[in-house]
Amino acid sequence: MLTIIKNINTVVHIGYGYEDVLATFLLYSPFWKENTSQWHSLKPQNNSFYIAVANRLGYNPTTLFAISQVLNTVGKATFIETGIDWISDIITNNPHLYDKTLPENTLYYIEEYIFSYTNSHIDIIQTSIPIKRKVIKILDFLIAKGSTMGFLLKEELI
Repeated sequence: MLTIIKNINTVVHIGYGYEDVLATFLLYSPFWKENTSQWHSLKPQNNSFYIAVANRLGYNPTTLFAISQVLNTVGKATFIETGIDWISDIITNNPHLYDKTLPENTLYYIEEYIFSYTNSHIDIIQTSIPIKRKVIKILDFLIAKGSTMGFLLKEELI
């Protein structure tokens, strides 16, 4: 069985295992240890790769899942500042994700990332309106999905 999804003038053929391949392609792995925050092959130069993925494949809930997991494991040290752009862009450009069922633990990974980001960047969030809008966009998404942590964090920031 083969399904076709149209996304911005492109056609993507999706068969069995597409989500697994996509998640692996984005460096998702259930085998990363909890305290792993960097990987020797992942460099700041890879930022453009994740920007492109967020823009081209962000329509797929698996993309949001894999990126948020990477931002909590092997990409945490490298991409803490830029990950806010990826997640915000995915949510902004793909409003259908509000209604989609997300892969297991997606909200958990987003909550962990946004909590870590806000704790380490509170001064920037308070002084930069564009950054604050991105953070609020992510928190609104979490709240729409039923996240108590998202609600409490938004109340603290506002």
